[in-house]
Amino acid sequence: MGIVLAWAALGMGLGGLLSGPASAAIGLRRGAALLRLGAMPAMLLMLVPSLLPAVAGFFLRGFCVAASFPMNDALVMRNTPQRQRGMAISMMGVLWSGGWALAALISGWAQLRYGFTPVILVASCAYALSALAITQMPES
Repeated sequence: MGIVLAWAALGMGLGGLLSGPASAAIGLRRGAALLRLGAMPAMLLMLVPSLLPAVAGFFLRGFCVAASFPMNDALVMRNTPQRQRGMAISMMGVLWSGGWALAALISGWAQLRYGFTPVILVASCAYALSALAITQMPES
């Protein structure tokens, strides 16, 4: 388990490093949306009842999400008036932490009753909705 978590952390690190070149190559909004959308099939790989595809999905999900975060933050800052940027980034941090806390509570409850499949399916849909939301952000 430790090796899987270490590889996933490595994937997140690589994703963060490649965020800049990816946004330069395909654009900030397009890159963020495509990477979030890429997390969806990666999550679905975790449903395969075999270790290798599930671990690959876990790695790729971390890669895609970590690569999209800097792009998402840049998009939010680009669309936020300068005087409100401190509040915006603070709210993003609060919502991120609160989201993790609430998701852990709901996920734990759902896992006990239904297993991991519904949790993974909901997370996959959330990544797709996130990609859609990014494409709908107003141009600055």
